[in-house]
Amino acid sequence: MSLPDLGLEAALLRTAMLLGLVHERAALPWAEHWLAELPAPPHELTDLLIAEPEFSAVRAALLPLAADVTPDRVLPGILAFMATDAAFAARPVRERVLALKELRRELPVTREQAEALKGFEGRQLLADVDQRGVVAPTDAELSEWLAAARGDAVVPACLADAARCHA
Repeated sequence: MSLPDLGLEAALLRTAMLLGLVHERAALPWAEHWLAELPAPPHELTDLLIAEPEFSAVRAALLPLAADVTPDRVLPGILAFMATDAAFAARPVRERVLALKELRRELPVTREQAEALKGFEGRQLLADVDQRGVVAPTDAELSEWLAAARGDAVVPACLADAARCHA
């Protein structure tokens, strides 16, 4: 077994929680898995298991593991997850636009990505107040944008597993 990049996995989980993609309880089976699999697991995994199972406490417990991971390493996995997760795709477009807005704020998207996301946000905002002639982004537009933004990035197992834990 090759050793996992626990820092990256912890950073992915923290970000996915912040964006509302996975529930904080999903980090617990992740920690249990690595405690059982690794020959010398870091104590931070145990700290995570004894943390209060609520959003802030779980994110705080993941932070020491994720501290050295730069946001640019997180972005591809998050985009891949958003592009392929059935639960995310089933959400109303408005909720998906809000999650993408947070992604733009939290991760280092390119200028082109930021402009496209701001365009979705602006159209959604104007459509919400019934601005004449403005159409909210469509499901197809968001799906196409995510597929293109994802590129060839694959969904990290930690996110795929987390989504199944508490779907």
